[in-house]
Amino acid sequence: MAMSARRPLPALAFLLALSLLTALVWWRVFHRDDEAKVTARQTCTAAPGTVLPEPATVTVIVLNGTERVGLASQASAALAAAGFVVGAPGNEPTAVAAAAEIRFGPTGLPGATLLSYYVPNAVLVPVPARADASVDVALGALYPETGGVRTVEQAQAAIATAAAAPPAPGALPAC
Repeated sequence: MAMSARRPLPALAFLLALSLLTALVWWRVFHRDDEAKVTARQTCTAAPGTVLPEPATVTVIVLNGTERVGLASQASAALAAAGFVVGAPGNEPTAVAAAAEIRFGPTGLPGATLLSYYVPNAVLVPVPARADASVDVALGALYPETGGVRTVEQAQAAIATAAAAPPAPGALPAC
């Protein structure tokens, strides 16, 4: 019985076409990112940075949302040492699961943003009904045992790092 000869030419042509198509797709993927970045640089300018207030202009009330005694007093003293205007510390009636919640009204956003650099890992919680610019900090279960308030130098370094950080991947600068 004679064996039929197989012809490799059609299979090789198919593999060659498939390889060329794959190379074309990857070339477009790599060059599309470069084109988008160039276009963004040519047509947009970076938005001006948010101006943060001085700590002496921000009124803060610290609330203890944990079982630990004296936590709000310790954090209040640290924030006062950093230059914030601090009200009487108190207790939060409900437990706070996060490290801290920074609560603020519409006019308190700049102060809350500044405070977020002093209380790391805090969650910003807007309170639309609040009329004044004061800010509450409710300390939670994940608030560090050793004290979580950064020094002025540490907070300024965090602010500078955030200002110098590149935008998120895929985000274009404001036009």
